[in-house]
Amino acid sequence: MTNKWRVERIPSQPPTRDEETNHITIPVWITHDGRHKADAKLTLLPSEAVALFDQLGGLLRDRTARSNALNNQGSVLAPGVTLVRHEE
Repeated sequence: MTNKWRVERIPSQPPTRDEETNHITIPVWITHDGRHKADAKLTLLPSEAVALFDQLGGLLRDRTARSNALNNQGSVLAPGVTLVRHEE
């Protein structure tokens, strides 16, 4: 048994914004060892949602850069650090 907990976004339920509080709510489900345990809602302040958006965007940009570098014979040395070989 792996004793693994996961929190995943529910793909069929989009995030919403509360008009009164301006909070962003993201529907999620919680699983333990692959078994559904509960549905819940992750509620974020607007500033927290912006920070998460920026951080996820950065991760996706890093992944794209690494993938492009590897396609061009590059080597990933560390997160955000890619060695690209230059051939003359």
